[in-house]
Amino acid sequence: MTRAALLALASVLASGACHPAPRPAGDGARLLDGFEDLAGWRALGSDGVTSAVRAVPGVRGRALHLAVDLGGTAGYAVARRALALELPADFTLSFELRGDIPPNNLELKLIDDTGDNVWWYRRASYEFPASWRHITVERRQIEFAWGPTADRTLRRIAAIELVVSAAGGGKGWIEVDDLALAPVPAGAPGPRATASSWRAGGEPGLAIDGDPATAWASDPAAGADQRFTLDLGRERALGGLLVRWADGGAATDYQVELSRDGAAWQPVGRVAGGDGGLDPFVLPETGAQFVRLAIAAGSARGYRLAELIPLDAGGDGTWVARGNALIAALASRVPRGSLPRGSSGEQTYWTVVGIDGGARNSLMSEDGTLEIAGGASLEPFVEVGGRAIGWAGAAAIHQALDGGYLPIPSVTWRMPGWELEVTAVAVGDRGASQIAARYTLRNTGDAPLDARLVLAVRPLQVDPPTQQLNRAGG
Repeated sequence: MTRAALLALASVLASGACHPAPRPAGDGARLLDGFEDLAGWRALGSDGVTSAVRAVPGVRGRALHLAVDLGGTAGYAVARRALALELPADFTLSFELRGDIPPNNLELKLIDDTGDNVWWYRRASYEFPASWRHITVERRQIEFAWGPTADRTLRRIAAIELVVSAAGGGKGWIEVDDLALAPVPAGAPGPRATASSWRAGGEPGLAIDGDPATAWASDPAAGADQRFTLDLGRERALGGLLVRWADGGAATDYQVELSRDGAAWQPVGRVAGGDGGLDPFVLPETGAQFVRLAIAAGSARGYRLAELIPLDAGGDGTWVARGNALIAALASRVPRGSLPRGSSGEQTYWTVVGIDGGARNSLMSEDGTLEIAGGASLEPFVEVGGRAIGWAGAAAIHQALDGGYLPIPSVTWRMPGWELEVTAVAVGDRGASQIAARYTLRNTGDAPLDARLVLAVRPLQVDPPTQQLNRAGG
């Protein structure tokens, strides 16, 4: 993985929300509610929660404003209206959203005519965008929530609810505009790639053919400023993007942009000073039909893009779920050991490092990775002879407790001529504990050793994606 890769993964989170472009004509969308008239809407709330709806200026015309005060409860606030609707076999729901409220759960509930059976699209601990963001909900993202029905296929509804339920709590507001339904016809067109230039044998379609050995090759005579555009065929809910450059053909400076109509573009990520290889992007889960790379600088011999892979927004939609999907996709495309063991679906063992009864404990993996405050981790590598060796490259890994029983774990990598020992201990008291770590790189051979310890700080927990420890792992 390139040194730009995880920088792209982290920096894209601060890229800002996507301002909606006008809805393209003829896309088959049916406007269910433009919120020009809120007579059908009413506010509800659980005990201890206050809520109210009113009309405010929206994206086009007026929007629904839901004021929420969760009042320190574990409750919920609801905006509800009756909406009798027959649903096609496949469809997308979309709406514009913004808010000013601490991260809480966002729920879109679809309710049948009995009132007992509920389907939902739920986003846990959702960080509401400050400016308008276009949200696309695909049929596969809507799950059966509860109810007595034996047939859980969603075919028709009688009411819809917009819900904010407690996660972080607090008070604030959300606003929603342009709720629309678009059928997805069977046999919808597949992805298509275009570019501002290409050479013979380097056509744009070669970057989306699933073969990393083929690549779009730009025409060097066309200059450094190039565009590569992917048309997904229809609007999709995107959660991530992988960009793989072929050797010697990388763009060092480029921007990732999304569009619903191919005319109005919104930047969602950027690489500056990249060094090629594989660049991942976590996208702000938005609806888009078009993905574009706006390239500014790079190889003087022309660019060679081996793969452009959009990743759907799936799972529970949280950053953790989307990040885990992206890391898993990365792990399948890089050498084993480039990422933690759990990212590749391998079982990961770990131990707790902390003060008995302390509020903030850490984890240490069997490979010597140490989780630090905030869920990030320190992962060791050893550079020997210009090669970075991680956990997968060690000839043997040994785990131990100090004295055989004390809660001071250590992990030792053993290689011919050298070994690395990682030891962690918790210090302080229950109210103010800290984790101390010692890294010892030893020359165990007879000859001088040219080696260097490298610690990678990564936005990854030791707790793997397949496990839960008070929060989602990964």
